[in-house]
Amino acid sequence: MNIYFTSRPNIGSKLIQWATGGDVSHCAIALGGSVYHTTEHGFEQIAFYDFNNEFKIVRSLSFEIPDDKALLAMSLIFNRGASYDYSAFLYFAWRAYLKKFHGQEIPKANAWDSKGFLCTEMVGVADKICEILGYGSLLDDKIDLAITAPIDLYYLLETKASRRWTCY
Repeated sequence: MNIYFTSRPNIGSKLIQWATGGDVSHCAIALGGSVYHTTEHGFEQIAFYDFNNEFKIVRSLSFEIPDDKALLAMSLIFNRGASYDYSAFLYFAWRAYLKKFHGQEIPKANAWDSKGFLCTEMVGVADKICEILGYGSLLDDKIDLAITAPIDLYYLLETKASRRWTCY
């Protein structure tokens, strides 16, 4: 299983990178030849080839979990009809603006989080896959993934990766 942290050449990606001070704006889970992520259109399963043509993989974390087991665990926990969480994204954008221009810290929770998904919340799915399969938790701390910037999530996982992940 891989978690990809990506960017794109569009304005939305550039704004997220600028506002968060990172080089990534999106994240996704890769299992087998497919990539699972959420976009403004909701949950998407896409072939790696197509994903790689649309997104530039800037950073990646790899975990040695057999794809067939990870896919089975994912099918038990994730609603493939999940929608994009527009309200949570707007709150994140608002708080990123306040941080960038007014020095206000981003809160620990997203006040407008709903039942939809942001791309960072897919890492929560990866965390549950690891727990179900007995590999332990990826996220030692209970954090609100709906307010966590992709670059901050990468650094959080990277610091916890020393024993279990391959980072590049």
